[in-house]
Amino acid sequence: MTRPVLIVFVLSFTLFGVSPALGCPSCFGDPDSSMTAGMNAGILLLLGVTGVVLAVFVTFFLYLRKRLVDVNRPIQNMLN
Repeated sequence: MTRPVLIVFVLSFTLFGVSPALGCPSCFGDPDSSMTAGMNAGILLLLGVTGVVLAVFVTFFLYLRKRLVDVNRPIQNMLN
């Protein structure tokens, strides 16, 4: 296919395709189904994992800052 034909094909499929296929179970499905509950649990789990990883990074850099202050304290005392 040539490039303009491919662009027209993709645009027409995107614009006139089946719109419910683009929605997730929360948007177009039964909100009380087990699939929706599992998806929501998965989202919460991924948010929790992301939060824990970010908290570990912050804790690590605070630890490094504390170590830097502890190492520099004897040097400052020697200079005074």
